[in-house]
Order: sequence, then C-alpha cells, then structure tokens
Amino acid sequence: MELSRLSGVETCVHKFGGSSLKEASSFIRVANILIENTKGYKGSFVVVSAAGKSTNHLIEIANKSKSEPLVANTILEELFSYQNKLIDAVKNITLQEELKTSLYKDVNNLKNMIEMSSSSQFELAYWVCFGEVWSARLLAAVLSDFEIPALFVDARDFLSVANNEVDFELSVSKLRSLELRNDMIKVVTGYIAADENGRTTTLGRNGSDYSASVCARLTSASKLVFWSDVSGVYSADPNVINSAFPHPVISWETANQLAHSGSSVLHQRTLEAVYGMGCEIQLKNSMSPNCLGTKIVERTEKYTPLVSRINNLGLLRFHPSVEVDSTYIINDFYIFDEKYYLLKPECISKYDECKSVSLLFIHGVENGVDDLLFNEGVSPFYVWKENLESSFIISDLPIKDEQYKSIHELICFGGQYGEILQTS
Repeated sequence: MELSRLSGVETCVHKFGGSSLKEASSFIRVANILIENTKGYKGSFVVVSAAGKSTNHLIEIANKSKSEPLVANTILEELFSYQNKLIDAVKNITLQEELKTSLYKDVNNLKNMIEMSSSSQFELAYWVCFGEVWSARLLAAVLSDFEIPALFVDARDFLSVANNEVDFELSVSKLRSLELRNDMIKVVTGYIAADENGRTTTLGRNGSDYSASVCARLTSASKLVFWSDVSGVYSADPNVINSAFPHPVISWETANQLAHSGSSVLHQRTLEAVYGMGCEIQLKNSMSPNCLGTKIVERTEKYTPLVSRINNLGLLRFHPSVEVDSTYIINDFYIFDEKYYLLKPECISKYDECKSVSLLFIHGVENGVDDLLFNEGVSPFYVWKENLESSFIISDLPIKDEQYKSIHELICFGGQYGEILQTS
C-alpha cells in the first residue's frame, strides 16, 4: 500500500512502553531521550503506552465495577494517587494545575461509570483508554516544560478502525486534516483508536507497538524506534536466563516470526504496517539509551540464535460457529487440514474448547530439533517449521525454566551451533 508522504519532510517515530514511563523521573528521562534523538528530523511523532501497570488497574476496575463497586472505587483511588504523583515530573505550576484538573475530571468520569455499571454496560475500551491519554498529556507537558514545542494528540482523532483493521486511507486523510505543525513533537496515544462510528476501540492488548508502526506508515517515516526496558532482541529472556545476550541485528523475517511467537519484545502485527517502506527499525533500552540495541534489517548473514518460551497460551480449533476476535490471535496454523488458533492467555477462559499450551520458538537450528526436544524432555503436541532455521513447538505441558535454559545453552554455546556463533 502506497501512501503519499504526509508532510513532505523527513519524519521519525518513537514508541515508549509502560515500563519506560512508570515514575515521574521516567518521563523526564524520556523527554531527554527525545530531545537528543529527534535532532535532524523536521517531523517527530511519539507514541506512548499507559504508565506502569495502569492498564491492568483499569481492566480490574472495569471487571469489578458491577459486582464489587466498592473495590473498584478503591482501586481507582489508588490509580488516581499514582497518576497524580507522576505529574510531579512537570515543574511549571500552570501546566501542573491543568494536568491535575484534567486528571480529576477523568477520574470523576470513571467514578460515574462505576456507579452506572449496575444498570449500564460499558465496553472495555471506554475504561482502558484513559491510561494512554494520561501518559500522552503528561509527556507533552514535560517536553513543554523543557521549552520543546510539543502537542498532545489523541489517536482517536485520526486513527480509524473497521472490522478490527486499520483503514489507512481514511486515517491518513484525517491526520492531514489536523494540520499538525512540523516543528512540534506530536505525542500520540497508543493502543486506542476510533471505529467507523467514532466510538472508542483498541488495537488489542499491547497494541501500542502496532499504533507506532501505523503512525510510521501514515507519515512515511524514515525511522521507527521502540523503547522498552530491555536492550533489544536477546537470544532468550534475560530475566530467566543469565547467559542470554543481545543481537545487534536480526533479519526482518526472524523479527516477524518472533512477533508471532507471543514474545513481549514485539507485538504480532508490529511489522505488518511498515513492510516494504524502507523504514529503519530499532529496538532500544530507555534505561540505557546509549546502548546500541537491535536493528531490524532486510537480511543478515550473521548467525542469530533465538529461543523464545511462552507458557499458558490458548489453543483453539477453528469452528465456523465460533467467532474469534482477531486482536487475540497470536498465530494460526493447520494440523492435518484443520485450522488452529494460538491465542493470548486472557482468552483461555473465553472459549469452552480452548486449552492451555506452551509455545517454544527456536531460530538457528536447521536439523535435529526433534532429537533436541526429546533429550530435554519436551513432549511436543505439534511442531511446524517456518523455514530451514525456524521452528515453532507447541507442548501440552509447561516448558520449565531448566528445559528452557538447557535448550538455550545447547543452541548458543554447545556443539555445531555454538561453533557457528563463535565464528560469526
């Protein structure tokens, strides 16, 4: 899909996740990162997630609003206190008061929704949308505090979704109509959008990454940077495996496969929107902004072994009578001509026939995957190969930490695979 360049200037898009925005000092750190990394670009967009665990708390409030309204209000008060403390990142008293007034109004709206829940039902999107709004407003104010021209932009004013798919042509038309100034950093709400009737909707859980890549497509950005609390793509989860190491580059194909493995590093639809547009993509650590991170390139000759493990995913066999929300689908595949969906963990309880499984994604092994699994005591329900080097393994049983670590060690440091790594 070809969209004409929105502004006629070179544009960059930066995305910051909730872990990068969890404290007042985090917003100041992010502002400094942007000041340094938007130099040389005449158009800059920043897409933000809700701060810390705000989305989780908003979901909890929504779930308890009808059955336990007192508990819902208690959680809301705690969330209000947390968000109010984040505003300390702004030193300008006028900006502070504006933010606190807006926050107070939003919290009152949520209180009214809790009160009305006994007789009315609100879509989840109407509850969770506040998290991203609060983050975007605050970051725009912090940048303004640094005397950097910045503007809060609600994605619902331009990002249009129909049947769970972004309408790119309508979205770029709406974005043009906003006539946003090139000299301002546009701070955009991630995750949320508007449907064909203008109602609030979302791009699915962890959809802020997809929001960022959509913004990159709409603006014909030349650079897209995802900032989180890890330094790019690792050979395995560094929180579980101490010997995991970062890859300076990975291929587009491998990154896309990783995104469809349920990994938290990349949302499964992140790369779809920017495919084929020649946009430079980087994954970097907001806590260590000077680290190189990982660059996603069209192809690389470097050996890039990866082992990703996700326990407690949902496995559901396709049936014409069961409608599955596409925002919950991580991957789909066929077993003996029967279609199956791999779903996000929160879906297991939504469908009667959905069962809990584990997914292991192994990249960098051409042969011997079956023997490797057997030796490590992993009993696969199904194995399919995306290409010579990449395998997806579904298991009925959880993949234990010890199994995960051993497979990583063998692929990255032992035998024929370790030799390739050491010489690449």
